[in-house]
Amino acid sequence: MICEQMGTEPDPDYVPVEPDELSIESQQALLIFSVLPDMVEGMNGIWLGKSFSGIGDIFDFYKIDDRRRVFELLVYIINTYSKHHEKQRERRK
Repeated sequence: MICEQMGTEPDPDYVPVEPDELSIESQQALLIFSVLPDMVEGMNGIWLGKSFSGIGDIFDFYKIDDRRRVFELLVYIINTYSKHHEKQRERRK
């Protein structure tokens, strides 16, 4: 709709992916990412990452089969999210 109003064509590189287009392991990694608690530095509120305590129980609860692959994807998501937070923190300075 915005592209129509601006008279441009959508750039496929910037079109968001729908969750059902992702592999099941990717969907599971995103789910685990959303469930794991954030670790935040007290006074400054700096995001430090995710706490992995209890991750085995979470994998059991959601019946994750390919734990290694899901964990690898989860680490990738956390690293990407961390870079995003770092860029936003730099912009605020």
